Amino acid sequence: GIQIVRNLYKDFEVTLVEPKDYYEFTPGILRGLCDEKHMETLQVTLEDALRGMAVKHLRGQVIELDAHCASVAFEDGTRDTVDFDFAVIAVGSQYAGTPLWKGGNA
Repeated sequence: GIQIVRNLYKDFEVTLVEPKDYYEFTPGILRGLCDEKHMETLQVTLEDALRGMAVKHLRGQVIELDAHCASVAFEDGTRDTVDFDFAVIAVGSQYAGTPLWKGGNA
C-alpha cells in the first residue's frame, strides 16, 4: 500500500485508510528475530513514511465500500464517509498461527 501511495500522490488526491499509525516491512521479520538491530529498521511511523507527501491518513477501517464512497469506522466508535473516484484495496499480509511473525500489533 505504501508504494502505491508514493506512486499516486503527485497526480491524485490520496486518502490512506489504515488502522495502524505505522508501516511494517513484514518480510524482514525473520532476520529481525535473529538480529535485534535489524528489527528496529522494520517499522516506520506513517507520519515519517508520508512526510513531504500531500496524503491524508485516516486511522480507521473501511467497513463498507460502494462504487464511489467508503464508510470508515474509527476506534472511538465514530464513522465517516470518504468519497472517491478510484479506490485501491491493499489489504497487507496476515499469517496463520502465531503472532511471532509480526513485529508489532499488526
